[in-house]
Amino acid sequence: MKRVRLFLFLIFAIMVLAIAAPWLVNSPPPVALPPLPDPNGYDDFIQAGKMRIGELDDLRTATEDELRSYVMTNTASLKLMRVGLRRECRVPLDFRLTNATTGIHATLKLLVVLLAAEGRFAELEKRPADAAVSYADAVTFGSRIAKGGTMIDHLVGVGCQAIGGDSLGKIADKLTQEQLLAFASRVEEADISGMSWDESQKITKSHEQRSSSNPIRQAWNWWKFRPSKQLAKQRVHIQEARLRMLAAEFALRCHRSEKGHPPERLEQLVPKYLQRVPSDPFSGQPLIYRTQGTNWLLYSVGTDGVDDNGKPVVRSRSGSGAKGDMFFDSPR
Repeated sequence: MKRVRLFLFLIFAIMVLAIAAPWLVNSPPPVALPPLPDPNGYDDFIQAGKMRIGELDDLRTATEDELRSYVMTNTASLKLMRVGLRRECRVPLDFRLTNATTGIHATLKLLVVLLAAEGRFAELEKRPADAAVSYADAVTFGSRIAKGGTMIDHLVGVGCQAIGGDSLGKIADKLTQEQLLAFASRVEEADISGMSWDESQKITKSHEQRSSSNPIRQAWNWWKFRPSKQLAKQRVHIQEARLRMLAAEFALRCHRSEKGHPPERLEQLVPKYLQRVPSDPFSGQPLIYRTQGTNWLLYSVGTDGVDDNGKPVVRSRSGSGAKGDMFFDSPR
């Protein structure tokens, strides 16, 4: 009996070491976090969230009067939020708690809904340029609230960017060439200055190391949450691709408006219309681009990593994944 117990214990120990070894070997020491900016725009966002008044039952079905009331009631909150957007921002990490447990993320999500409501109200009043400002602010907001944070902060930021970016793309036809160029620049800047997946993973791992001194528990958590981290990585890359396609789409429209035809290559958009050639996070190569007369085809290979020659992405009936290519206005 003792031999059986010893054997089972050895098997268990080997399994634990097998799980822990990759994590322990590849785990660097906790990264040294830079000091928080002072003033920190993130603090303005939290305060703006506390100032917010009222709720909207459903932004999509809200009437013009409901939107007007909600936006006007929250003028002070919107003003303070934009003060934060002009400042350097960094997430103040608490190694004893996650931001999700403190309700901070819920506050931030409601703020981006407020920006979206402001944009929708401007649309209904036939003010597309003002609506675009609100939506671009939402994209920038999503980039700022993730800076210096963990994977959870990153995902919240990505969700906020999606709200602003999707709405901005829908009003592209209502914007002038000058406005398109300005918003292409803003979207691209939000992408460039935002968190990369690798950066948020380093901070997440460091956060986990600081939050728990038990290496076995850390290794187990690493193993347990690997599938969810892969899904999170996919979500981040989807939003990166959509933002880059949106900025490129606006830049291409500017080029066509100015010269009467689209460029032969995306490289011709740099540096006048874009800072750099937009890359596809799923391939590591530039977004796929082909001219079609006075129009064009611009897309990402999408989550399957396969170039389907511009065939729009569709989900398989089995739910096993998305097949096809992504466009800037592909449905989510």
